[in-house]
Amino acid sequence: MRKTVLTLIAIALMATAPKPAFAAGPGRKIDADPSKKYRLSKRHGPWMIMVASMRDVPKERRTKTGLTAQEAADQMVLALRQVGIPAYTFSQQQVIDQVKIANRRTGEQVERSYVAQQDRVVVVAGNYSSAQDKTAQTTLAFVKGTEPEEKLAKVRFRQARAGLDKRLETLLSDPQSGAVYRATPGRPGPMSRAFLMPNPLLNPAQLKSATRDPLLVNLNKDMEHSLVACPKKYSLVIRTFRGKSNMHVNKAHLEKSAGQLDSKFGTTLDNAAMDAWRMTEALRNAKSLGYDQDFEAYVYHDRHQSIVTLGSFDSPKDPRIPMLAKRFGGKTRPHPQTGADMLTAEIFSVPRHPRNGLPEFSWIFDPQPELIERPTLR
Repeated sequence: MRKTVLTLIAIALMATAPKPAFAAGPGRKIDADPSKKYRLSKRHGPWMIMVASMRDVPKERRTKTGLTAQEAADQMVLALRQVGIPAYTFSQQQVIDQVKIANRRTGEQVERSYVAQQDRVVVVAGNYSSAQDKTAQTTLAFVKGTEPEEKLAKVRFRQARAGLDKRLETLLSDPQSGAVYRATPGRPGPMSRAFLMPNPLLNPAQLKSATRDPLLVNLNKDMEHSLVACPKKYSLVIRTFRGKSNMHVNKAHLEKSAGQLDSKFGTTLDNAAMDAWRMTEALRNAKSLGYDQDFEAYVYHDRHQSIVTLGSFDSPKDPRIPMLAKRFGGKTRPHPQTGADMLTAEIFSVPRHPRNGLPEFSWIFDPQPELIERPTLR
């Protein structure tokens, strides 16, 4: 059992280790059809690279061959796609805002309009699970024109970059187009100020929901009885296993009633994960261990703790929730020495009725079970 859980954790950590440059970045085959328009949507990202921002040149200054900002952005998107980088355009509409200023002579507050956001067409690229994604960092360096140090990667960089630079040179040759660009010491190339940003179409809640932590994905996706596979939206947390945490309990009283205390003070996260999985298995097979029924138990691991939950519910108003919370939550009992009422956690022992008086395992439930939404791995 210990080997199984620790192996899964080791695999998860290896899976999130940095990958070689260009392992899945520029140079791969993606759709690049000149007849198509690639527009940004909420399905993309959630993290991406801000490549460039373009504005229309006034009509009186634009020649017949000059491109509009949208046309120039579409051409840049196609150029990026032809070297293997998924790119999209996004239109920012002009925003007029109001501000109050004081009249210098009279001191009177006067409301004035100002342009808070210009009409722009933005080129964004990539679909990354987080800002720390290795492919995102590699592609950002490529877009900005930063050569890698490794020889093979440098050769691939120059090959892909040559095709991109040729397309951009053609695109930027007309000073009357929407892609006009002037080199400066701080901006030697049209994409040299690229940076990572969230998908601008996502609000903060959507971004948080869509952003993926690779470690959490690998810790939970193949785990038996994983909470992410819970068939309904809610489940009830009944036990929290924390790495390197202390549990303050009345040890003598609990040992007297349970025979063995779950008191591995300072346990590490791998032990917490192992204990959570073992407890989940025991709850699912509780009847064979001397209890009156088996329980629908789930396990979930994150960077700081592992949890065990019970049940699956469509609504937080499901009447079974308070029944389970009452059964597994702490009970008020008199203190054995003082007689004062105190909240005492319930205990789950395996087996329930040990022959020699000492259970093989014993766990203390959280005093106050908590209803949570099923986590989603994307």
